[in-house]
Amino acid sequence: MWVLRACSPADSAVRRLRHVHNILSKACCSSNASSDNFGEPESVSIGDTGATIVPPTHAELVPTKHLPIQPGQSVLGHLRWIMQKDALGQDVFLIGPPGSLRRHLAMQYCELTQREVEYVSLSRDTTESDLKQRREIQGGTAFYVDQAAVRAALEGRVLILDGVEKAERNVLPVLNNLLENREMQLEDGCFLIPAARYDALKEASSQAELDRWNLKRVSDRFRVIALGLPVPRYKGNPLDPPLRSRFQGHDVESLKYPEYMALMEELAPGVSKRKLQTLLSVAKALSGTVASELKLPDFPVDSIHYLAGILRAAPDMPVSALLQTLYPTSVLLTADALKAYAACVQHFKVDDISTEEQPYCLSDVLVREEDDGTQSARVTLQSADEPAVFTTAAGNLRGHAVTDAGASTAKFVMTDYHRNFLARLFLSHSVSDVCIVGPKGCGKTAVAQRFAELLCYQCESVLLYQDMTTRDLLQQRMTLPSGDTAWRPSPLVTAAINGNLAILDGLHRLNAGTLGVLQRLLQDRELTLHDGTRLLRHDRYEHLKAQLACTDEEMLKRGVQRIHPSFRVLALAEPPILNRSTKPPWLNPESLTMFLYHYVRPLSSVEETSILTELVPGCDRSQLDQLFRFTHALRQDKQNSMLTSLNASLSTRQLLRISRRMEQFGDENVHLAIHKACMSRFLPQLPRTALESTLESVGIRPSTTQLETEAGVAPWEKKDGHLRIGRTTVALLENETQVKVPNVLFYDNPQHTQVMEEMLKDFLLGEHLLLVGNQGVGKNKLVDRFLYLLDRPREYIQLHRDTTVQSLTLQPTVRDGRIIYEDSPLVVALQHGHILVVDEADKAPTHVTCILKALVESGEMILGDGRRVVTGSASAPTGLDNVIVAHSNFRLIVLANRPGFPFLGNDFFASLGDMFSCHAIDNPDRASELAMLSQYGPDVPRDILEKLVSAFGELRGLADDGLISYPYSTREVVNIVKHIQKYWNEGLPVVVRNVFDFDNYQPELRKQIAAIVTKHGIPVDETKKKKSLAERIPLPRQSFLGRLVRGAAAAECDWPQQPLTIQGPERLKTTAIDLDLKKARSQDFSEKLSEFQLPVTFSGKISLSAVKSDPSDTVYLLSSVPALLFYFNAHGMEGSYIQLHDLFPTVSWRQRRELSIVGLEGPLLGSVLIHDAANNSLILVDTVNCEARSVIFEDSEARADETGTLQALSSGESHICGDFASQHKVFVYTVGSSIINMVDILEGDCQALTLPISIKSVVFASYSSWLIRADDNSLFMLSGPEGSLPTVLTSLDAEMSTEVGNFAAIVPPVTAASPLENLAVDDLGYVYNLTNVSSTSDKAAPIEIFGVLLEPGTQAPVLLPESAQLVQLVGEAPAPRTEGAPEGAKVPGNYLRVVDTKAKVVNYVAMDPPKKAGGRHRSDKHASASFFDDGGDDPFKMGGFSRQGDLSRIFPVGLSTGDLVTVRSNGTVSLWQVARQKIDKALSEWEKMVGQVGRKKLDIQYTMKDGEKKLRGKAKEGDGKGPGEHKPPTHPKHGKVDPKNAPHVGGNQWAGGTGGRDTAGLGGVGGPYRLDAGHEIHQVPDSVKDAVPREVTEAARAMALKVWKEKLKEIDMAEFDAQLYNHLSGSVSRQVAALRVIIEALEANEKDRSWTRHQTSGDLDDNKLIEGLTGEKDIYRRRTDLDQDNHLQQKPKRLRLVVDVSASMYYFNGTDNRLDRQLLAVLMLLQAIDKHQDKFSLDIVGHSGEGETTFLKASDKSLNDKQRLAILQRMKTHSQMCMSGDSTLDVMETSIRDLAKEEADEHFVIVLSDAEFSRYGIDPTKFASAMASEEKVNAFVIFIGNLRDSADRIIQDLPAGKAFLCMDTSTLPNLLQTIFSSSVLQ
Repeated sequence: MWVLRACSPADSAVRRLRHVHNILSKACCSSNASSDNFGEPESVSIGDTGATIVPPTHAELVPTKHLPIQPGQSVLGHLRWIMQKDALGQDVFLIGPPGSLRRHLAMQYCELTQREVEYVSLSRDTTESDLKQRREIQGGTAFYVDQAAVRAALEGRVLILDGVEKAERNVLPVLNNLLENREMQLEDGCFLIPAARYDALKEASSQAELDRWNLKRVSDRFRVIALGLPVPRYKGNPLDPPLRSRFQGHDVESLKYPEYMALMEELAPGVSKRKLQTLLSVAKALSGTVASELKLPDFPVDSIHYLAGILRAAPDMPVSALLQTLYPTSVLLTADALKAYAACVQHFKVDDISTEEQPYCLSDVLVREEDDGTQSARVTLQSADEPAVFTTAAGNLRGHAVTDAGASTAKFVMTDYHRNFLARLFLSHSVSDVCIVGPKGCGKTAVAQRFAELLCYQCESVLLYQDMTTRDLLQQRMTLPSGDTAWRPSPLVTAAINGNLAILDGLHRLNAGTLGVLQRLLQDRELTLHDGTRLLRHDRYEHLKAQLACTDEEMLKRGVQRIHPSFRVLALAEPPILNRSTKPPWLNPESLTMFLYHYVRPLSSVEETSILTELVPGCDRSQLDQLFRFTHALRQDKQNSMLTSLNASLSTRQLLRISRRMEQFGDENVHLAIHKACMSRFLPQLPRTALESTLESVGIRPSTTQLETEAGVAPWEKKDGHLRIGRTTVALLENETQVKVPNVLFYDNPQHTQVMEEMLKDFLLGEHLLLVGNQGVGKNKLVDRFLYLLDRPREYIQLHRDTTVQSLTLQPTVRDGRIIYEDSPLVVALQHGHILVVDEADKAPTHVTCILKALVESGEMILGDGRRVVTGSASAPTGLDNVIVAHSNFRLIVLANRPGFPFLGNDFFASLGDMFSCHAIDNPDRASELAMLSQYGPDVPRDILEKLVSAFGELRGLADDGLISYPYSTREVVNIVKHIQKYWNEGLPVVVRNVFDFDNYQPELRKQIAAIVTKHGIPVDETKKKKSLAERIPLPRQSFLGRLVRGAAAAECDWPQQPLTIQGPERLKTTAIDLDLKKARSQDFSEKLSEFQLPVTFSGKISLSAVKSDPSDTVYLLSSVPALLFYFNAHGMEGSYIQLHDLFPTVSWRQRRELSIVGLEGPLLGSVLIHDAANNSLILVDTVNCEARSVIFEDSEARADETGTLQALSSGESHICGDFASQHKVFVYTVGSSIINMVDILEGDCQALTLPISIKSVVFASYSSWLIRADDNSLFMLSGPEGSLPTVLTSLDAEMSTEVGNFAAIVPPVTAASPLENLAVDDLGYVYNLTNVSSTSDKAAPIEIFGVLLEPGTQAPVLLPESAQLVQLVGEAPAPRTEGAPEGAKVPGNYLRVVDTKAKVVNYVAMDPPKKAGGRHRSDKHASASFFDDGGDDPFKMGGFSRQGDLSRIFPVGLSTGDLVTVRSNGTVSLWQVARQKIDKALSEWEKMVGQVGRKKLDIQYTMKDGEKKLRGKAKEGDGKGPGEHKPPTHPKHGKVDPKNAPHVGGNQWAGGTGGRDTAGLGGVGGPYRLDAGHEIHQVPDSVKDAVPREVTEAARAMALKVWKEKLKEIDMAEFDAQLYNHLSGSVSRQVAALRVIIEALEANEKDRSWTRHQTSGDLDDNKLIEGLTGEKDIYRRRTDLDQDNHLQQKPKRLRLVVDVSASMYYFNGTDNRLDRQLLAVLMLLQAIDKHQDKFSLDIVGHSGEGETTFLKASDKSLNDKQRLAILQRMKTHSQMCMSGDSTLDVMETSIRDLAKEEADEHFVIVLSDAEFSRYGIDPTKFASAMASEEKVNAFVIFIGNLRDSADRIIQDLPAGKAFLCMDTSTLPNLLQTIFSSSVLQ
């Protein structure tokens, strides 16, 4: 009998933990004792508890070498308790923290009592058949094989169930009856019964009868020991109560401090005791309840002995570095947890030394062969003091020893950091398995490969993925050629048996439950496989082998195999994502016990420089320096989370790829390469803005030169066996598989050619390609065209959400009763060197597509049938049946949609982007798309193509901003063009509905799309087309007024040279603007072509100048108040403005400068001259280079007093003539003076003419002939030789008719012989025929006068030489000639009076009236107020007045095309077409575009063989009963309420339905009012709505009014308040709809379902085909809703809105409406999240001079209209009544602190402020620090005021992407979408 007595705690601890250390230490094996030292005892006791020892039948199942000779007291206490429960016949449950102690106790007890063990490691993949019986096939017969639970019950063994919390809830209950009553029904018909009952039956019956009844006896020695973690506290499934009640629980805590300390002193005898005590003290302090209170993960204290082993080899290793190997805080802990950890280690005085500062670095590795045939490595580590030399395990490769371990190789550059890192890696390898953690692309795989090379290891790569099962990880089921079932070991098991290095790649992807099955292998070096085979640690195997006196073959027959002593596991993982509730981090207390961890940081700038310089020696160093500066600026900015998220896109791997491209192709641009690597095209706005800001800060700017294909050169060419795309050439390969070369219809365009050239460059470098883009942009066509040009065969595979790892590589099928694996396109492409196109890669789960990582990175992969794919390198194994050598021509081209809503796919780029050369495929640019569409529709008018391209371009922009969900692509436009090309007689409105009918049932979206399409000139309803052309009125009969007769010459003048000085330049700031052009000719055809809005209101006069340029005239607009220069394309394609405040400061509102502008042409195209009439000065502004220069001549003296106040010129204002600007010359004169200056800007000359008269006005008939009116109104002619300056002054005598005064307001009659270019109008309104003046034939001919066109003092008309027209602004027009209209009636308004001098007609073109009375004539996009604002658009104000007829606020200018541009003072710019012939031609084209108003009656017609045509019946009108037809509404009603709130479409029954009739709902017809039940809207057609009878409409209105009043009464809301609220709500309804789209996109991914396996019905699971062959039932899988634990968002997003309710908001509201815009923004947000309160928790606080004020609490839910309005009214009242002052900073800091304490999915603080920081002394730097004070709180500020550019300056001082300026409520949804999406990349 054994009697175990207690020894001293220290001695027992040493022995017990020495045994733990022996798991991996071969040197200490001899110190362990086993039970055979005591002979064969009959019993054993611990204290007063004993147990009988029964000799085992199967000795190989008894644990060996687990039990020390003298266990410690704590171990004995646990063993005694188990022995007591064993004696009572009770099953036990050992519960405790993660670690190996619970399992060791179970094994030690079984070894102590010599009990046979059946071990089951539970996981989510464990099924009933794994516990009870599994079917197998042998010899064509299926039979059942007992599994662990049944074997243990029948044989009286101990069943150990490890990881109970990991099993699915419905699995373990199958053991309930076995645990309780020792009974179980088996699948083979047998029934297990307890021993006592079986023995009783046996006494009463014979054995044959018992066998016939299929009864089997459960041994009375059968026991169950369950091992599990406490749930909750740790992750897992809680115990099922019936299951829990069948166990006796026992808490197994970790060992005592003295026991650990004694072991560590034993293992590291030469190490400082104080260091060991510090290590153990920190470990104990961070474990158990202390860690729980500090919210820290448990320290793996059971693994502390590993650190002692490291110290024995390297005594100088710092404590802090040792702790990091077990507890990697940099990737394990959040910011708050790091503070708690720092406080703990500081308490124990641990030096804060980073792992890189540890004193050792790798020096030498010597691999040598041992006596037993294995290899070991002698490792030398350099140190400043004494080198560390130790021996560790090595691989089995012979002849691969490395001579210089610290040297670089062709594939690996050894830096000092890597020498340091490898030193730590070797130390950990000597005692344990290792996990390398690091971000993507940091070099984990390269380090692992170098590590394996140094130790001569054969690597077994195991790529891990999320749905990997335990069978995939350990042992896979298969069928033999005979059809028999068998098991195939996995690469991990093969590595364990052969002593290889198993590289577990992607540990972070593996499910925690699946990873748990490796605990026993990693901690004990033991493993039980699915077929019952046991793998034992080498020393235990040898001990058992000697004990049983067996050979290796006999041991194999007993199901026992040896684990090679050299076997090691090296795991690779990415850091876990912390601070996110979506998924628990993979690095948890349980996984901490399995490995020693080492973090690989991204390389420093110096290290990366040395690596890339050595690997890519030919790369331009200046480009590399730029690349490095940016990369490390990105990595060092820890404050900006958006920049941190981009680090993975610029990993070392990606930098190496960029460098190789720059080396190979010298024209590479760093700016473009970085944007390409980061896939910036698809980044949210905040990261994209931060990226651009960082690029600018390091001096990387876009290339100013763009490579273009030379004119006449084809985009591609095949010649002499070579292919050229653009400027890149490649040699073509011979192809024998032409049938697989794709050939599709493809039209070349510049953008696609450029993309294919970029693809070709990467292809030449051997890269695999990834193409990311929206749907319909041509990814597939591009790839097919690319492969067609390369003449390369293609293999194609399309992924989907059900794609599995197995189906991606192999397709299993059943043939002749056995499983056959058919090669997938991937394997075929690998074998034959084809190009594999993987389409829809984002649709497959990322854990599936991640298996491509190993293939792309190393060229190796393990297939599902056991075959291995290897590269064609010299060291690769060849000639083996299970080896596939990848063809050198094999390439991958992966296609994926862009990440994010609405694609709902996975972010393939984020997962594997840095493994590929990435290309963002966008819709073609405007020019490329037009070129392509013109080839699809050669007969489609160009104007229609341009309209389609413009409209769809804007729709795509809205989709990019998240304001609409569907990203319209080129595919839709191509289909429209194809339709028009084929059916040209159908109108464009009919064709575009082919695309937009999908959106017809979403009213808000439909309105939004219709507005955009109409804006670009595309009509949406051909039935509503209208012509609104002005009536052409004949001119009055010709009437002659008088003539001017030349007199004698009055004087001969000359032009002497004058000094001219040009000073400068002075730099100017240019700002580009979005003109938001709206085409006018869509539904309505009029003279107006288009209109757009400038973002400003002009309070002074405007000067306009138009200059001919390509593609259309450039219009220059100069305003004095504000001092701005706008210049834009006349057709509104692009525009910019320059601020001129510094050049022309405004002295006061009353004294405003009168500025004029002249546009220059030719070499000076893009420059303008600005003339200041107050001081007769000139400024030359170069808009191209943004420079201004002063032009100083003798008469340009500034008139100002000493104070600087402007003084009026005594003789009058000065004027400038720009009629000859095409010759770079302008003429300047001053009213009342006698001098005219000629300034030649190009030559830099100035000439001055002095006349003997005082000048009042000058009319320039030609360069050589002028009319001058003196101040006494006398007229003179100044003339000279043609082409020369005039020098002869001649008087003119008037011979006028007495009827002059009668023609004051009549258009002058003009003959056809008098072309418009020879007419002139002076400042009194007289019209002159200057034909004779400019003619050289008759110098004495008189000048004819035709009358007075204008009243004195009004604007002069605009002359349009191109169309021989004269246009004037008038305030009234003749009334339409209708019946009963009085003769000569006038209609007031704003009109363009257009006189056609050739057609002799006049038109009165009505200009757009104001939007409404009191309106600002302002578009929704630009809501900035002006000095003249009247508040008409303010929804919080009423009233206003009309400016209709105020012609002084409208300014016209003619274009060289004969068109006209008008500019209003409110910034509205309109383009008019007034030429008669152009209008007629455009009208014809418009009518063709719109199509016929009504369609012809349709019928079916057959054409017979003989040509006869026959009709099928007669067409019948719809009766409302056919498909797609709608019954008319009858009687409005509320409808029945569905208690389940199910969606209802039509039916005339349910309230809250959509698309029906009569009932309250949405999208229907005839209902009394709208009722939103939260369902998708189905909209009936407008034609059905139009057909509603009048009486039904009136009844519906009456009912709606009644219900509305009842609702107001219910919420106690006054009708006036309701009207005000509806007015406010309507003003933001479109923005609310857009924001709801964004919010729904945030949660869209949560609606998908996942596969549930092991089902008895559903879809056949390919992974369980063999089980199907054997007859098992649970071989199916079904789609089910995600478990709550797996939801993407378990908690709401916490949002606090901090609004500005300070006094300045109310004070300046009249200036820029900042308070009103804030109130609308708040209302918009309240309405948008109303139906999403489970996803957003919102509260609103205000900041003002009185501190913080709460307006809405987070607990306030489901607000009604009255409550929302009350919030807005309280905010406005508070701002009106509060004390002055500002508390923005204090309230924001408080809000951030408060939210940081709350549990939420994400935290957002959004501050609204008017940017009055300087006024209250707020430092932007402190503000920025406060925003970043809490890591998990995303803080943003939106400025809603910008007086004196204050917000612009503050934004520059705040972090990029954290501050915004919002001067328009309509842009707020974009900002919120930007803010919400910013957290996605963190």
